Amino acid sequence: MSVQQLKRVFLDDILPTWSNSGFDGTCGQFVEYLELDGSPQKAGEVRTRTVARQIYGHAHAAHLGVAPLSVARLGRTGFRQSAPRRLGEREARRHYRLDLNGAPMGSTIPASSLYHLWTAIAASTGDSG
Repeated sequence: MSVQQLKRVFLDDILPTWSNSGFDGTCGQFVEYLELDGSPQKAGEVRTRTVARQIYGHAHAAHLGVAPLSVARLGRTGFRQSAPRRLGEREARRHYRLDLNGAPMGSTIPASSLYHLWTAIAASTGDSG
């Protein structure tokens, strides 16, 4: 597959699928994966880095002008509903896994591991506060 074909698949299929099905409005966050039928996951964990990648991917695609502004709004909404906003910056930086409602699932990592990631995500969404 050429780079141009990959770009088309991403913009025409992957990004719209994740924009429509990958954000669970009930839980207020991106999901870890899609079920085989294309629906959002029904249960389990969501790794904070997966959420961060979804937020960044949506915000950056709109920033580059290859996706509509609604995609950027979804990225901002995902950031506003993300762990740092729900749990507070200090507490959220420690958690690697969350449940579908955004509550920590007991695993922690060094704070420095996620701090720079969430700072970069905030910058990419244009949402610093």
